[in-house]
Amino acid sequence: QSILQAKDRECEEIIVRNEKIRKNIHVVFQQLDKIRESRLDQITVTFRRAKRFLLSPVPPECSGDESIKILARHNLNVFSKEHFKEKAVGWLADKDCFLAGEYSRPLAYFSSVNPDYLGKMECYTRPAGLYMTQRFQGTFREHVQELAKFFKAYMQRNKLHAVDNLYIMPLKNHWMTPEPEEYIYQISLRVEPDEN
Repeated sequence: QSILQAKDRECEEIIVRNEKIRKNIHVVFQQLDKIRESRLDQITVTFRRAKRFLLSPVPPECSGDESIKILARHNLNVFSKEHFKEKAVGWLADKDCFLAGEYSRPLAYFSSVNPDYLGKMECYTRPAGLYMTQRFQGTFREHVQELAKFFKAYMQRNKLHAVDNLYIMPLKNHWMTPEPEEYIYQISLRVEPDEN
């Protein structure tokens, strides 16, 4: 009986391990579906509900190497916990720098987190509201000026103004292709109608 019980526990551990692998495979399937559905170079404005993120702030005085260490620690937490619905890691950029067509270093790295997350790392709730969103191919750094021009023109035509920092999320990056020109990013900016 004790041999059978030990074997039963061993089988249970294998099932749990395989379920984790299966969940991760399904996360990748969802990411691939997002990429296939991507309409590039088109702005959409949609209402989004509040969403909770794990946040790893990057201090302004942080060097490039220190920023990479913060990202590495963030990734370690995201990839090692079951609380995370998505494995993608995005970053926040200063809205004023973006709208001026300037590339700015990340203000913080973020990842979606389930509502039941009770870890020690800082959480942030992205407010509900209207979000302008665009997907594009290539790197954010190379396209920041044309993206900013496109966003400003759209906001001006539709009498909108930005009220929050820019969310940048990779849909296809170095994990899926070695070619930066094949990367696909999504940028989102919370907007409100002008008062006038």
